[in-house]
Amino acid sequence: MIPAFNEYGHLPVGGHACTWQEFNERFRHNDRRRALCAKLEEIVRMARGCGFLKVLIGGSFPTAEEAPGDMDLAWVTDFNVTKGYCRP
Repeated sequence: MIPAFNEYGHLPVGGHACTWQEFNERFRHNDRRRALCAKLEEIVRMARGCGFLKVLIGGSFPTAEEAPGDMDLAWVTDFNVTKGYCRP
C-alpha cells in the first residue's frame, strides 16, 4: 500500500511496495502522468524479458507534483543476470 504524502508532497522515507493497480490508481491521474506510466509499462515489459524482477521509482514522479519532470528508475535482478540474458 502506498502511504499518504507528507506536508511537502512527498512519500515517507523508505520503500513502499504496491501492485500495478495501486500504482496506477495513485499516480496516473492526468495526461502527463498517463504518458509517463505508459512509457514505464513498455519499459517494464522489456525489462522482464531481461531478468529484471522489480523496479524502484523515484524522482519527481512519486510526489504530489501535478506535472512531474522525471521518473528515476532503479532495477532489481537476480545476482546471475548478465547483459547477455535478454530474450526478445
